[in-house]
Amino acid sequence: MNSFDTAQHTDLDLIARATAGDAKSRAGLAARLDPAIRGRVERVLRRLTPGWAEDTDDVAQAVWVVLLKNDARQLRAFAPERGISLEAYVAMIAEREVRNHIAHATAAKRGAGRRAPLTDEIAALAVAPTPSPEEQAVATDLAESLVEALVLHFPERARNVMTLCFERDEGADAAARALQLPSQQVYNWVFRLRKASRVFLETAAA
Repeated sequence: MNSFDTAQHTDLDLIARATAGDAKSRAGLAARLDPAIRGRVERVLRRLTPGWAEDTDDVAQAVWVVLLKNDARQLRAFAPERGISLEAYVAMIAEREVRNHIAHATAAKRGAGRRAPLTDEIAALAVAPTPSPEEQAVATDLAESLVEALVLHFPERARNVMTLCFERDEGADAAARALQLPSQQVYNWVFRLRKASRVFLETAAA
């Protein structure tokens, strides 16, 4: 077994022991992952919502809740064969939760109560102008899966565009100014993100 395989085995073993209730393993896991979670949360908050850095503790705690809820389903889903480290994996989840936090806070200010950002494509899935709680729950779960897929497959610059244009309802020109990017580049990312969203939703509906 080479060093890479050994590291993979160690990570999975640590997760198994920690989620089984071993106190020492849980403490070790927390000490190892908390810096990666907090670092990503604070960095994304500072980049996308200057002045929201005080939300770091709340969002970091929310990430841990996501990782450990439902018998630690998200944490147990770590698959080292994908080629990313455990720290990178939880940082990806942390980034998704930051974006959901921003979208939720922005929606709340507008008087909306949805928990996850809904693109126009997802909103169109509702079979009625006022969807039932069950239909809304399905759409919300689908939105969360879509965001996770986009975060995983697009680079950071595109994810910033996604947050500003799709989750905070900024126009492409305003997003370009905020991100200090050429407007055409932002328009291109919006087009590619929407195309990827449609492909994801069509596959989910198949």
